[in-house]
Amino acid sequence: MAAARSYIAENDRERRRLEALVGKLDDAALSRPMPDGWTVAGVLAHLAFWDQRIVTFIELLKRGVKIPKEDPIDVEWINEAAKPT
Repeated sequence: MAAARSYIAENDRERRRLEALVGKLDDAALSRPMPDGWTVAGVLAHLAFWDQRIVTFIELLKRGVKIPKEDPIDVEWINEAAKPT
């Protein structure tokens, strides 16, 4: 079972690595433009949203709540809404 859950340690290690990298960024670096109109800060917020969404779904599943099937259209509008205008 340890091998099957090795992803937990790897995810923790990569999260700490990302936190260390982000911790070195100043406002100018966070505002740096990226493809498709995103900024570094926008991409980080985007990742945080989707991570938190999964955490919420897991908590709901633990309580026996059925999660509705994801509609690709919903994913697209959520992603589009997150882009800066």
